[in-house]
Amino acid sequence: MRLTSGRIRRMIIALRWHSNSYYLTGFIMTVRNGLYSIRIEMKDGARGRATGVIVLLDGQILGGDTHFYYTGSYTYKTGKWRGELITHQHAEALGVTLVFGGREVACGFTRTYSDGEAEVDGTALVGKTSVLFHAKLALKVLVIDGLPVRAIMVGALGYSRASTRPW
Repeated sequence: MRLTSGRIRRMIIALRWHSNSYYLTGFIMTVRNGLYSIRIEMKDGARGRATGVIVLLDGQILGGDTHFYYTGSYTYKTGKWRGELITHQHAEALGVTLVFGGREVACGFTRTYSDGEAEVDGTALVGKTSVLFHAKLALKVLVIDGLPVRAIMVGALGYSRASTRPW
């Protein structure tokens, strides 16, 4: 993998000079770009769950499940991330009443992100009602320099050589 100066800045906190060479003193954790699975569960008496996929890419969110797609953005700092997204219904649910059914719903979330996994607690504004939700994300496919990476091997500076060939 080619290490660009931007990637090195994001990953390395400091290099120290010692015995005519540099050594690594720490890392800056960032939200990894990639494709994630997501499991969402409504809280506070609202019944509903969903599973789907979501792409996190340089602060942007794109994803969806059986009935909805999501678009939005996020920020990250010191292990905590927060963001907002809008859900849009794209398919009817025959015989089922959906909590967000037929509406464009704004959601806000916050919680923790660590090493390819995340949990969020959020609030969705459905009409005049606030609906609480909890979601878990798990990294399935890492994206580096716009290419999906199938095999991830963690090395001293983050990632060693991995396959980026299309499947």
